Amino acid sequence: MNAEVGVDSKTIFVALVAWEFLCGENFFDANPALHVSSFMFWCLGKGYITTSQMDKWIYDWQHPDEEWGADTAQFLSYFLWCDDLRFEDRGYCIAFSKGWNAEAYRKAYQVLAEFYASTELYQNRLRETFEDNLLPGGYKIQLDKGPYEVVPPALRDEDTLSFLSEVCLLDRSLEER
Repeated sequence: MNAEVGVDSKTIFVALVAWEFLCGENFFDANPALHVSSFMFWCLGKGYITTSQMDKWIYDWQHPDEEWGADTAQFLSYFLWCDDLRFEDRGYCIAFSKGWNAEAYRKAYQVLAEFYASTELYQNRLRETFEDNLLPGGYKIQLDKGPYEVVPPALRDEDTLSFLSEVCLLDRSLEER
């Protein structure tokens, strides 16, 4: 059963990746108004984490240390996709890699996109995040246009399209539809 409402998860996935690439910063730095506990319990329900992993996460959430912290955005960022060896032993990252890895990054952001696509509430919060955090030149991510039109035409240069093609596995022959 497809639980997506409104914007599909592929479009949201491309939007998240495009925003990070074009803005040059982590999406979680934009304060995406996402409740970490809602996301974590959703991941548990979807089978992305086990009960044991959830128990570890709850413990860390309730007992933050200086290195890890409980800053909501940073905490979720390291849970989702962690490439920092200091956090390898936490045991509940959806995707872990030692340094940049397109496959791990893709997996993590596909899960996040699926979460955003599952409710109208979080789709609206995502739209607000993109409206509050514009792309270079004052352009906005275009969520309602589909995965191939997420990036405004003025920002569709070769570097952007190559990166999105690699990470999002987009078919380059469909770019100019």
